[in-house]
Amino acid sequence: MNKVNNKKKIDLFIDIGVNIGQSFIKIKSIDRDVEYIGFEPSIACISYVHKLRKVNNLDKVTLFPIGLSDSIGMLKLRAYGDSDTRASLSIDQINDNQATFTTIVPVFNLDYIIKPFEKEKLVVLKIDVEGYEFNVLKGGIELIKGAKPIILFEVLPHHNNENKIKRSTEIYEFLTSLNYTVYHLDQNRSQINKVQSLTYNPSNYQMTDFIAINSYFDNELLDNLITA
Repeated sequence: MNKVNNKKKIDLFIDIGVNIGQSFIKIKSIDRDVEYIGFEPSIACISYVHKLRKVNNLDKVTLFPIGLSDSIGMLKLRAYGDSDTRASLSIDQINDNQATFTTIVPVFNLDYIIKPFEKEKLVVLKIDVEGYEFNVLKGGIELIKGAKPIILFEVLPHHNNENKIKRSTEIYEFLTSLNYTVYHLDQNRSQINKVQSLTYNPSNYQMTDFIAINSYFDNELLDNLITA
């Protein structure tokens, strides 16, 4: 994101799946003035990030202790323990038999929380929700159509699971239908490579990071990202 901010100032960073604040600290270290909005259903994680904010005296920060989906309601958050930072709303990622800790959390759709607006500032949307990415994207479709954010997201290896392969296909088709091109980010996030599918990775956990860029952006910004 440093390359993007150097070329064109990031105005708003939306962090879906704050976890323990890795992206929060990274974006604020690039530019303290970036407006940051974060969503995290884990109370343990969100409490920790509130402390990070206070210790580092950071402002322009809004944290929501909720999950995001394509509808409003209550869902089961599953994890391998009460302090596990890999908790997921997706039953394909962690099922009830695997989970040793579960809790019920409120979920909303992104378009309900952040009202859609036309392209007027540079928005980055980061989604890291352990297999629940497609639901989040569907719940933010109007915001995505209007703001045309740069989208950073994770697709975990599918391990030949049919439901996971289907989800990966749905994510790719959703993004391309909105005039996005999808690129794989290498492990060091130094280069990006265009992909034609999100279903080619059955088991490699070093090939899970992607960036989607709308055709609205000029080639100069894209060239700046591709160049190491």
